[in-house]
Amino acid sequence: MGIDDPNFNTACGLFKTFKGDVGSFSEDNVTGASGVYQPSGSSYAESGATTITTPAITDDYNSATRSATTPDMGAIEFNGTLNDASGPAISYTPLLNKNCNNQPTLSAAIIDASNVNTGAGTKPRLYYKKHTEANTVAGNTSAANGWKYVEAGNAASPFTFTVDYSLLTAAPVAGDSIQYFAVSEDLAGTPNVGSNMAAYTAGFCPTTVNLTAPAFPVTGYRNFV
Repeated sequence: MGIDDPNFNTACGLFKTFKGDVGSFSEDNVTGASGVYQPSGSSYAESGATTITTPAITDDYNSATRSATTPDMGAIEFNGTLNDASGPAISYTPLLNKNCNNQPTLSAAIIDASNVNTGAGTKPRLYYKKHTEANTVAGNTSAANGWKYVEAGNAASPFTFTVDYSLLTAAPVAGDSIQYFAVSEDLAGTPNVGSNMAAYTAGFCPTTVNLTAPAFPVTGYRNFV
């Protein structure tokens, strides 16, 4: 599959897009002896795993201590060189239906081996819109018909986003559904972008949280009422 898709190891590989499995990579650099094999040199597996706390996994197959923040993929913790091709991992509890006009706040855990970009204009974003608004971007004001965004209100995980209804073309009323997804970019030399949850238009692969019209329409987003 990695051979058939030249973008397999990027954040926009077909398998990742279709299955949502952002931790899938293809590489041929395994070495070892005595039945123990592990990647060597530059590897996508280096510091590429997500920590698990329930149950807590503190050591690997060989009883070596796992990194508490950026463990290696696979059964063995090894010494390699990070080859980061994954966007930040974003996880959160979906917003509950509110049936009122209170502006909700979303808290999201966002982590990345190359660190999350928290610079001005490139902080993690929450995109949102009313279900009746256009599935595109045309500006981040109430005069524009389409997706709007708010940046994270802080600079460390968990990041918090408070939906700003004043950016919508009209205030929500009973029966309206608010659609939303979160995006974040990392500090790799060529930034990788992670999303939860959004599938971009065919052939588009974001390189920044500043999404433009070619990214849309998007599908797979969440919603609340």
